[in-house]
Amino acid sequence: MLNRFGRRITRVRLLEKRSSFYLGPGREHFFYRFNSTKNITDACKVETPDRTMTESDLLPRENIYADNLKRYYENTCFKFRKDSDLQNLKDSIECLYLRKRPAMCIDVEAWERNISKVTEVGVAIYDPKDSPYSIFPVIKQFHIIIKEHEKMVNGRFCPDNKRKFMGGTSYKMSMSECRSFMNKLISQYWGRDDVPDAVLVGHNVKADINWLRSVGSRLPEPLSIVDTSKLHSMSFTSGGSLRNILRLLQIPHGYLHNAANDAYYTLLAAFAYCDPETRTKLSLDTFHADVPLKQTKSEKLQKRKRMLSDNADLVVWSDSLASKNDSTSTKHSPI
Repeated sequence: MLNRFGRRITRVRLLEKRSSFYLGPGREHFFYRFNSTKNITDACKVETPDRTMTESDLLPRENIYADNLKRYYENTCFKFRKDSDLQNLKDSIECLYLRKRPAMCIDVEAWERNISKVTEVGVAIYDPKDSPYSIFPVIKQFHIIIKEHEKMVNGRFCPDNKRKFMGGTSYKMSMSECRSFMNKLISQYWGRDDVPDAVLVGHNVKADINWLRSVGSRLPEPLSIVDTSKLHSMSFTSGGSLRNILRLLQIPHGYLHNAANDAYYTLLAAFAYCDPETRTKLSLDTFHADVPLKQTKSEKLQKRKRMLSDNADLVVWSDSLASKNDSTSTKHSPI
């Protein structure tokens, strides 16, 4: 039996009473189980092994990435404000671009009237072993709504998108269940002898780390960290919000301030910031000094409306506008 990707099916599972999550390098690693109205049973078996990635498969691919990275360093003139920025950039690029280690992004959403009350936790995980031959990155997502703070709703200072997770299913857990879930997740990607430790990705990730440790999550030390906020500040002095970064990098997005959506988009932004081709195209290896502009009251109001809305800007096309938009040149500045 073949699936929709043309690969032979070795096992088909039908869901009836219970569902399970499997994470890690392979399906044999049982990870977490949720009680539901579904039960897993075997329906079909075919004695054909799936294709697995070997060292000989990895070697040419890693050589291509390493050679391309070497050319990028040799041919790029870096112009940053701080001498330490270049080394920090190299550390971040080598964590993600070489595809040797998993990357996990964790985002925490809090109640706008009391930021100590966490309402959501979002996780996005990219493991290069899950899709070694795919042009599209396979990213696992988890969205957790904290049961004790479920009725705490945002909307005045930031949009409330708690119920708008774009990955499909949100899970309501108590704080203790969330802590247990996160600890088991962390144990799958850090501190194991058979696989390299993951890279922790985030946007202003220090606050998320502090919260995780405050509730008893066992994050190891030291951690390899890629922070999109710090990567952005190497090139610009302002416009460092996640929404502005996604616009700068031309990544379509929606329903931000949902923890799992933010984790997913932050991971994509980190990939873009650590990609030599994207950095060259968008002139991110040169620091751009922004001239602060004084905004009127109406301009500030419009900016606030854009922050709380996912609507696109509407521009009436004209020949004069077309002449100003040269598709061969790309100029970007933070919004």
